[in-house]
Amino acid sequence: MAFTYVNPKKEKWSTITLCPWFLSYAMKERWPSCDAWNEKIKSLSAQILDRAVTRFAYTPIDLFSLFDKVIIHELTHTRSGGGARDVNMNGLTDGKKAYGFKKCRDISGRESREGEFIPETVPHNNADTFAIFASGVRLINAGGTIDDRGRITRPANQKRWPSMAVPFDS
Repeated sequence: MAFTYVNPKKEKWSTITLCPWFLSYAMKERWPSCDAWNEKIKSLSAQILDRAVTRFAYTPIDLFSLFDKVIIHELTHTRSGGGARDVNMNGLTDGKKAYGFKKCRDISGRESREGEFIPETVPHNNADTFAIFASGVRLINAGGTIDDRGRITRPANQKRWPSMAVPFDS
């Protein structure tokens, strides 16, 4: 979906790359012409796969405001964003990454080994934890709720989610 390259030279910029099919999927873009058919097939395939995987690995909060969450996740990897890492589930420098609400919650109680600071193992340095927190703040500010299993609810008495658009020129 996306990745960030942090240049080892401090005076150089970091680079975030987003996959085009993911952008279309995350923004739920309508397809304006037949020229975009291949992209549409990729997007639809991603949606079907996403629904199947989500039932087992992810929760509704993981998909809420997905594009925004991915941008925040990637920005936290940059030097200006704090240099967060994709923390490993096993507390070592190798292993499955702690992506998603369930895994972020699972690592949250883990403490750093005494006297050690290995960025890939420290729970409070996990990029996805920051991104899910930001989504949660946005959801709660809109009147929604999140339970301890990552399920979300709309504000009371609303059939649709309120607009999540962010005005830049106000």
